[in-house]
Amino acid sequence: MFYVKGFHYKESDLLGSGSFGKVYKSFNPDTKQSSAIKKIQHGRRENKQELEIFQKLQSIENENLIKLIDFDIHDNFMFLIMELGDLTLREYLIEHGHLNERVIHQFFRDIANGLRALKNANIIHRDIKPENILLCNKKSSPTPAPKDYIVKLADFGTSRFLQLGELAQTVCGTIAYMAPEIQLRKRYNNSADLWSTGLLLLRCIAGADCFRQTISVMEDDLDTFFLEYRSLPLHFNSDCEISNGLKKIIEGLLIVKPDERLNFERFFRYFSEEETESSWTNSLNIKVEEDIARRINILFTEIDEAHCDLINLKEKVKKHNNCIPIDVYQKIQRKLSRFESEMSNLRSLLVEYASQISTGNSVAVRELNKAINDFMDSDFCPTSIQQFIEEHYEWQEKMNYVDDLLEQGVLYVGKNDSLETSRRRLECQECYIFYYSQEGSTRALTGMKELFYQLALLNRLPCIAVDIDIHRELAEREGVPAGPRICLYSNGMYKSMSINSEKQMPKYEPCKEQIELIEKLVEDREISECTKQIMLSFDRADFCPLNPYEDRPQQVGFNTTISAPHMHALTLEFFTDKINFDSKILDVGCGTGYLTTCFAKMIGINGLVIGIDHIPELVEMAIKNIKKHHSDLYTSEHIKIVEGDGRNGYTNNAPYDIINVGAAAEKVPSGLINQLKVGGYLIMPVGPPGDQQFMQYFKESTNKIVEKKLLKVRYVALTSKEEQLGNK
Repeated sequence: MFYVKGFHYKESDLLGSGSFGKVYKSFNPDTKQSSAIKKIQHGRRENKQELEIFQKLQSIENENLIKLIDFDIHDNFMFLIMELGDLTLREYLIEHGHLNERVIHQFFRDIANGLRALKNANIIHRDIKPENILLCNKKSSPTPAPKDYIVKLADFGTSRFLQLGELAQTVCGTIAYMAPEIQLRKRYNNSADLWSTGLLLLRCIAGADCFRQTISVMEDDLDTFFLEYRSLPLHFNSDCEISNGLKKIIEGLLIVKPDERLNFERFFRYFSEEETESSWTNSLNIKVEEDIARRINILFTEIDEAHCDLINLKEKVKKHNNCIPIDVYQKIQRKLSRFESEMSNLRSLLVEYASQISTGNSVAVRELNKAINDFMDSDFCPTSIQQFIEEHYEWQEKMNYVDDLLEQGVLYVGKNDSLETSRRRLECQECYIFYYSQEGSTRALTGMKELFYQLALLNRLPCIAVDIDIHRELAEREGVPAGPRICLYSNGMYKSMSINSEKQMPKYEPCKEQIELIEKLVEDREISECTKQIMLSFDRADFCPLNPYEDRPQQVGFNTTISAPHMHALTLEFFTDKINFDSKILDVGCGTGYLTTCFAKMIGINGLVIGIDHIPELVEMAIKNIKKHHSDLYTSEHIKIVEGDGRNGYTNNAPYDIINVGAAAEKVPSGLINQLKVGGYLIMPVGPPGDQQFMQYFKESTNKIVEKKLLKVRYVALTSKEEQLGNK
């Protein structure tokens, strides 16, 4: 028996366990109160933050968030004493299979209220799932009905404070309910909780089989899913009864791009405190018979949703004014103004007729129904508004594609830009230029869009997209044949990569073996024999567990990547004639140890390579990787892997002949320049995101540094350990 602040529990009272702790059912014999006790390691930053979140929530007094009763710390453990639920939503779903829509509204009104409190407190939950939703029998009924339960959000073990405008990056939560932006290790905000809530809604209304079938589309190729799908395709059995309103809410929550996802306010409004069936008649102060009231409420729910969709379209077009003609925005604005005017007129008519009905005027019932029918037959009924929005699908597709390109660092030449300015900004001799048109979209154009996106993703050359829907004369002025096409621009001329839009576009095919990858680098990048032999001297798969022979960056965990092979090859090319047998090299941000090992292959018996990384798990991983087949390099002390903040260098073995930095900063850290030998070279990516240059710094003398721009690149940021892990 264990005792914590008067509460008793045994090991056999285990309710559940996770990676960070265990939860036990406990009982206080003095107060006759039951509770849940969570036992976690004291001293972990995440556990300290969970306590801070509980303490913050204590001041909120929200009945839909599980409460902290007390806590204690002893023997290196923290004990959180919390409210005990009667069962989890998962247990309820196992018993009932799925929920009808009335129960959904009852339960999710509470869940929405809890999420609203978290949002207002600047807290993101990050693990919303049935196991973390508790049902508490408020009347202690032996056979409780759904209305007898209070629903509470629980388990804040992965939660964190997230201020307005701040982004997190830590990958955490349960994979089945995890938002795609988290799975792809992108930065994210509390919209990730809305995705999880959408999947929770789907699980509740459709059942386990439909839920599994729906999320299976994300399992094979998440990158492709993120690019090709606007929203998660939903699956429902034929016997699943779901209203259009709820279906639209779920579809909106499961939009792939966070900035297009249904917002919190609309989600909260749908599951508001007032009963959905009467909210509109109450707000209009209309007292009519139940069947008329129900018709009015359904109509205005649909009107409100269409209104929100039209406003969202207008705001999106306004935000993308650089790629959308002004007349499109003006057309949407006119439609919205007329729609709002018609909505106002309809409200006035309904209020007028309802007041007449209340006095016994039977003709007013007919007039009220006629007003509704006339509105539903007009160009401003919800169905017509949805058709109007769908007519603009082509423009929405264009806005999404432009967003995708910008995210990959492509320079977009739209309404407010010029091609010449973009080329000067790139400061390069070669680039890919996509003369892009959304008009008359064809299968060939779809192929070109996919190919150009792959070119941007591969980052072999800078990429420019020219919008010829807006700059119609530009291609002709440049001497490029009319129509959409991708060209290679080199030294002021358009070379043979110009592609006829009628032909099927080639697809990017990853290499399956290392020799194939290296030979491709020799052909495409003209790398030297020296670099080729170094890269062939050991297997890249030892250092890159996922897709080792694809020429693109790969995730290795801890919010970092291993650079694409062509960037490693280029880095080695830059250093080939600068590294001697006795060179001392510092590799900042060594990650899994690949480039550090390459450098070790280039030095002699008197040389030394030091890899430094601030993530202890990566340091351990690099050492293990090197020891797989090249333990001699490590035991002979040709390689040393250390933990530390690489921005400060590593003074123990300074100064260095060569310093390589594998992440980008807006300016070179002075500590690295100071630790460079006279006659030494430092190479690193420098500049803000989207405008980074691979820079070479030569230390000509103690007081003179000679700079040289090498090429345009895109790298992850050189940050603190806390920022990289998303803890700051």
